[in-house]
Amino acid sequence: TRKKSLTTILINSFGRLEEGEFTAVMGPSGSAKSTLVDILAGRKEVGKIEGTFSALGNTFNASTGELARLSKTIQGNSAYIPQRESFYPTQTCEEVVSFVANMKLGRGNPVERKRLVHSCLNIVGLSATEYASRKIGGELPGGISIRGLSGGERKRLALACVLPLKPKFIFIDEITSGLDAENAFLIMKLLKDLSVERRVSSVVIIHQPDPSIFALFDRLILLSKGRTVFSDSCIHLERFYHMNYGENLPMDVYLPGDLISKASTFDDVVSNKDILYRGGDTNYNMEERKETLVESVSTNTTRNASPGVMWKLFVVFQRNMVNQYVRNLTNVGARLVSYSALSAIVGTIFWQVGASDSNRGLNFEEASNVIRSTIFLLNISYLLPFASMSVFVADKKFLAAESALGLYSTWMYGASQLFLEFIVLTLISTVE
Repeated sequence: TRKKSLTTILINSFGRLEEGEFTAVMGPSGSAKSTLVDILAGRKEVGKIEGTFSALGNTFNASTGELARLSKTIQGNSAYIPQRESFYPTQTCEEVVSFVANMKLGRGNPVERKRLVHSCLNIVGLSATEYASRKIGGELPGGISIRGLSGGERKRLALACVLPLKPKFIFIDEITSGLDAENAFLIMKLLKDLSVERRVSSVVIIHQPDPSIFALFDRLILLSKGRTVFSDSCIHLERFYHMNYGENLPMDVYLPGDLISKASTFDDVVSNKDILYRGGDTNYNMEERKETLVESVSTNTTRNASPGVMWKLFVVFQRNMVNQYVRNLTNVGARLVSYSALSAIVGTIFWQVGASDSNRGLNFEEASNVIRSTIFLLNISYLLPFASMSVFVADKKFLAAESALGLYSTWMYGASQLFLEFIVLTLISTVE
């Protein structure tokens, strides 16, 4: 048998995240930026991970099987914003934030929950009076488009969804992708302000930022092919250039591009031994601050108990019912036309089955024909592929994104969807 070869993605990585700081993870393509952030966010479940992590006053050794405990600790105090946000086109901004809050915080006072949602929208620059009832917009199955939010507004809404959780860490994957320079700067400035005001450690993956955006970062983690080239406060970049390359720090307008260039040629020009200074994070002593960290986070890391399974099923069921049927008239109309045509065809085929001119009732053969036709009708009503596949094809991206964020398990979506389809098909079959 052929042995599987192992590929090492990250090698001797190190770094530090501080509360209230805005950290950039940069590097050329293939430098394992997403892998690093996924591990830090507790989202990496495949592969072999080794090393020591210190988070919120606790130390975890991944080599001794403590990775699961680390992931649970991080996920309980963090939020993750993916590169591509996924929202139902027919949902309103208020409903999106409420859905996340209900799935993470559980049942709450409706008035207080609405006040919380509106405050989150206001914080990210989406005025609740204007945007709360505005639909997100997008393309429905069948090619019908709904006018809604712009790209920048959708990014703001994605950020608003994490605010009700009051996280200690926010991990963001390429949030500026697809945005023009002005909107990209506004989003990053908003993240910077939130990091400072709420004492949150924000970590964003960004390929090559504009100089005005790079100036917002407090800390930089620069990667090259899985190796950490630099990890420290941005104010120490001058020392990094002087000690390793004998160069002065480039002007702000050229700095981000030059850093990517240095990282791209890291293996070709400079060996690991030639790097004299990679930042102060290499010899950072966690034990010196452990007591301070424990004291500072002990009163802030308490989260509400995880919502019950039945509550989550109800929230998912209600959301799917409203957006797949109540507001999606295209889906409802297509099903009505399909089943009306099906009823006409089946009615024509089995016209007057079991009819008899005598008053004695149906004999055995006639009754058997009636029962067989009824069973056939029920089978094609429940088992036809277009009964549910058309909805799931458009819905699977929401399922993939929301389950990856830990809002609910995939079986919860399946169970709620099964119950919803059962109700719809039963009503249609009865009419049919």
